[in-house]
Order: sequence, then structure tokens, then C-alpha cells
Amino acid sequence: METFRMAAQHSDGSVLVTITGELDIATRPELCDYVDRLLRPRPGTLVLDLSEVTFMDACGLGALIILRRHATERGTRLAICGASSAVSSVISMTGLTPFFPVSPEAAAPFDGPQRRPPPEHVSTGTGGSGLYLIVGGNRFNL
Repeated sequence: METFRMAAQHSDGSVLVTITGELDIATRPELCDYVDRLLRPRPGTLVLDLSEVTFMDACGLGALIILRRHATERGTRLAICGASSAVSSVISMTGLTPFFPVSPEAAAPFDGPQRRPPPEHVSTGTGGSGLYLIVGGNRFNL
């Protein structure tokens, strides 16, 4: 199993979370807890870089849905600045592309000469749309 990593950077009221490795049943709780802590101060935008995710299953997709809902509840916009083929294929197959569009420009506030490598967190292991997804017996409103 590839090492799962998360790293966060803050810039002008936005947070960029870079995720590396497998996003699945084993890593979902850790990702959700980590991002929930980052959402507590209510940043304007939460940007996810999923370009280094090597595998994503239904539980990983469920994590993205949970993060989207938690961000929305806090008034934070969720943006994805990069998605690997492992991520984009799952999102596409489930018809959720409109809810998780990839916008490379969302990472622009984090580019520049002052950008430092972020500290890493390492482990080994909108309801109004009427649309929902059931994953593992849990219903997630989109």
C-alpha cells in the first residue's frame, strides 16, 4: 500500500489540501477529520489537489461528497485544482462531474516565489439539488 499523505497550505483566506496515495475506506476517516479541522476557521475556499491520488473507490468518493457538504455548511466554496485519472474516472462514471469540476486556476493563490513546501500529515493506513448518492448504506445529499 502506498503511503497516504495530506498537506495543507493557507493563502489569503483559502486553504489548499494536496492529497497523495489511495483514497479509500482506510483513508477516508483521516481525510475527513483533517479537512474538518481546516474548515473550522471557515476559509473562503477549500481547494483540493487530487492529481497525485493513485486509487479512489466509492468510499473515497463518499469522502469528497462529505467534504463538499461540510464546506457548504460553513459557507466555504470547494474547488478541485487537479484530479488524477483514478479520481476523474470515478467522478465521471457516477455522473458527479457537475458537482466536482476541475479548475486548475483555483490553485493560483498558492503559486509564487514565496511558496514553501507545506507541512505534511502522513499516515499508512448541497442538499437543495434533490440529487443524492448512497455509499455503504449512507445517503449523501449533493
